[in-house]
Amino acid sequence: AVNASTVDLSEVFPYSKSRLVYNAGDGKYYKSIHGGPQKDAITGQQISFANVIVQNTKCKTLDKKGYLGFAMIDGEEDGYYFTKGKGIHIHWRKAGDYTPTRYFDDMGNEIQLNTGKTYIAVAQKGKQVRFQ
Repeated sequence: AVNASTVDLSEVFPYSKSRLVYNAGDGKYYKSIHGGPQKDAITGQQISFANVIVQNTKCKTLDKKGYLGFAMIDGEEDGYYFTKGKGIHIHWRKAGDYTPTRYFDDMGNEIQLNTGKTYIAVAQKGKQVRFQ
C-alpha cells in the first residue's frame, strides 16, 4: 500500500474539483468540492467516508450536451481503494444488473471493505487520479 492522505479527483470531476483528505484522528476521508467542504444538507457537517473506491471504466458520449454513458456491467476494469490513509491498485467486476460489484487486489484476492460509509467514484478511463 502507498500513502494516500489526499485523493485528488479534480481531473476526473473537472467541474467540481472533488478531493478527499484523510483525517488520522477519526480515520475518515473528508470530501471537498469547488475548493470548500462538501456538507450534508441536513446536518451541515462535511461529508466523510471510511472507504474511497475509484472505478475506472469505459464510457461514450450520449448526446450533444456531453452526457456520458458508463460501461458498468459485463467486464473487468481497474481502479483504486483508499482507506486509513493508504491506497492500493484494484480490479473490479460486475457480472449483471442484480449482482454486487466485487473488488480484488492485484493478487486476485477479494477486498473486504472496512466498516463505515464508502464513497465510490466512477471515473472515465484515462482520467488521472492523484494521491499522496
